[in-house]
Amino acid sequence: MFFAWVNLVLFVRRFSGWGIYVLMFFETLKSVLIVLAIFILFVIGFALSFFILFQNSFHFSTFSRSFLKTFVMMTGEFEYSDYLPGPDGPPFNVLFKVLPYILVVLFVIVMPIVLMNLLIGLAVDVCHLHCVGIIL
Repeated sequence: MFFAWVNLVLFVRRFSGWGIYVLMFFETLKSVLIVLAIFILFVIGFALSFFILFQNSFHFSTFSRSFLKTFVMMTGEFEYSDYLPGPDGPPFNVLFKVLPYILVVLFVIVMPIVLMNLLIGLAVDVCHLHCVGIIL
């Protein structure tokens, strides 16, 4: 079903009024995938760190769950009360007292803020270079 809709989008590309938007989408998608290929190393590093530090939490109990949760956290969905120790969090012992907080703050600075600003800049740059050149 998904690929049928992708085929429909590729068909819409043939119409002059909408084709530029399809082109912008695919050029931006190509740039985002290149950047994500580099950022996936950060996701794996943070996922392994969260897996080790928060292994008593359900979201980080296996590496696959940790990777998926870290990838979702990259978009800004944190819900840190689920895994950080505190009155609202689960009552488990964390190996280190300060390291989890430092790691979460570092993650918040590096992944969502830097990555989202980078992706917005890439989208604007790609649309400016490719799409404005096509219109002219």
